[in-house]
Amino acid sequence: MLEQFRSLYPTGCLISEVAQIFKTEFVVRVSIVVDGVTRATGLAMDVQVALAEDKARARALAVVDIPKPVAPTQIAKVVDLSDLIALTDVHMGRLGWTAAYGQNHLMNIYGKRARRLLSQEELEHFLEFLKAQPDVAV
Repeated sequence: MLEQFRSLYPTGCLISEVAQIFKTEFVVRVSIVVDGVTRATGLAMDVQVALAEDKARARALAVVDIPKPVAPTQIAKVVDLSDLIALTDVHMGRLGWTAAYGQNHLMNIYGKRARRLLSQEELEHFLEFLKAQPDVAV
């Protein structure tokens, strides 16, 4: 997918940054910038910063529309939803939720198996639900 991106956007770049360190895990944000415009962002969390970066890069590349250009209104939505998804990552980690547990919860409540399939309203509702849950005792 990175090769496709490079061939379609030769002046495009990927910018990686550690956005936060949560306990022992790194939250990495990767932004895709083309002609000075941020087209997409991806966030991921892992105990190894390189793995978090790889996951964030894959997410960013997955949301940027590689076959055709993305409309400016879609870009803002992608960026906003990526930030919301990153916040849910932090809270799911705080609660000790596994990916499978999170998928099961999403299926039961929203009928969707991935956060990227939720609407902005559903994602905000899910984030508020996670924030309201007490910390897991370690």
